[in-house]
Amino acid sequence: MNTFPSQKRIQDIVKRRFIDVNQEVKAFFPDILKVKNINWISLGNEYILALIFINDTDIQRINSYQLQKFEPFPGLFTIEEKKPSAFRFENSRFTRLQDCSVNNMNSFSIGRDSSFYISNHTHSIDTKELGKISYCIPLGYFISFGNEITYNNAYENLEDLFAYSIKTWRDSHEK
Repeated sequence: MNTFPSQKRIQDIVKRRFIDVNQEVKAFFPDILKVKNINWISLGNEYILALIFINDTDIQRINSYQLQKFEPFPGLFTIEEKKPSAFRFENSRFTRLQDCSVNNMNSFSIGRDSSFYISNHTHSIDTKELGKISYCIPLGYFISFGNEITYNNAYENLEDLFAYSIKTWRDSHEK
């Protein structure tokens, strides 16, 4: 039985796009991708594929939350259109959000057929169960399914989004 998301497929894409690249290209990467052991968590279901790169401190926090049966990133995103959110994505492709902070609401409302990535995103929220929490996501990728982006082509769309992010990093250093 295949599980979604496939850690093997994601690992292959991460290795090809972020690890096995020459130092000239890697120089443009965010710091989270320049460490010796790159860590990530993937989330996926029938609506979304998310890949979030994390540091060692995040791993401890996420493990603690999961032991308590909480989401690893409370308030980060929702697929419910009516929930208050700082940003809404639907039918939007190849979008970048950088250096944003969101407080006491969902960061992202994610509709169909969207792909975007975030870098240096800070989220703070008051929760009934955990109290006030705050976390920073150094780098995260989100793909939502619809008519164009499907479960069958999700990994190709993830790889395209990786390629787009590399291009934006390179372009920002050339200015």
